[in-house]
Order: sequence, then C-alpha cells, then structure tokens
Amino acid sequence: YGYLFMRPGKKLLFMGQEWGSTKEWNFSDSLQWDLLKYPVHQGVQRLVRDLNLFYQAHPELYELDCEEGGFEWINGSDTNRSCLTFMRKDKQDKTLVVALNLTPVPRYDYQIGVNQAGVYQEVLNTDLEIYGGSGVKNNLEIQTQVPGWDFKPYKIQVVLPPLSMVCFQLKSSK
Repeated sequence: YGYLFMRPGKKLLFMGQEWGSTKEWNFSDSLQWDLLKYPVHQGVQRLVRDLNLFYQAHPELYELDCEEGGFEWINGSDTNRSCLTFMRKDKQDKTLVVALNLTPVPRYDYQIGVNQAGVYQEVLNTDLEIYGGSGVKNNLEIQTQVPGWDFKPYKIQVVLPPLSMVCFQLKSSK
C-alpha cells in the first residue's frame, strides 16, 4: 500500500482491501467484516487510513501527479538489495524522498541520494508496530553527507525496515 500511495497516478482499492480481506470479492457474498477482530487486519486498516491522511496532507503526492516534474527516480535499479528510491515534488519544489525495501531483511546504513543539504526526518514508515510491522525506524534527525550518491550532490544514510516503505522530508536546510 505504501508504494501504491506514493507513486504517481490515481489510487484504487477494491472493497475489503482496506483491511486485508483474505478472499476475492464476490457479489453474492458479504465482505469479511469479521476479520477486523484480528490485530493484523486492524493494522492494515490503520495503515490505509494513515496513508490516506498523509496523501491529503502532502501536495507533493498529487499536485504534479500527471506531470513530469512531480516524480524523479533516485535509484530504480538496486536489484541486488531489491530496493527502490524516488522523489515526489509539488509546485514549490518541496520534496518527499520515498524508499522501499522489498525484502524481509532490514537494510542498515542504506544510502539515498538527495538534492538538498540539511536535516531530514522520517515522516512515514509502514513498518511501525501499530501497522503490524517489526518497529524498525530511523533516528529523529538524519544529517546529509558528502560526497553525494546516485548522481545527487548529497546523501542520507538510513535504515530501511523489512518489507516496507519509508518516506523522508527535509526538516531544515543548510
């Protein structure tokens, strides 16, 4: 769901997906509302709610949704570690840095190239325990470093939790 909400394009969830339905929708059956008594399904529901709220609060995700300037790959070819990184931007060039770890292995000291120097912070993490994740998260402040990385002038060094999407934002610039 993190990838769905962070990538360009319109968002579509079918009935029951917002709490992790275990069977395909069928018009002759009712939705599996009873699954919401289980913590793992409550976590999925909480995550979808928080992703919707995050999406509404961040114009970077929708303002330039169908324009070339609204999306920029940082690294879409880290096949050895199965990670993806990209940026989403709004009309004022405010940027969200998005990182996905598509493996069950945490990636410590993962380097991500960024365009602006300063202090970044984790603003969304799909691996939090409230969503049913392992709870691996980053420090409150992540200082940019030089030299840069992935053809960007600066880099941040972060932890990518297992099977997760983490979003970073510039907190203060230099």
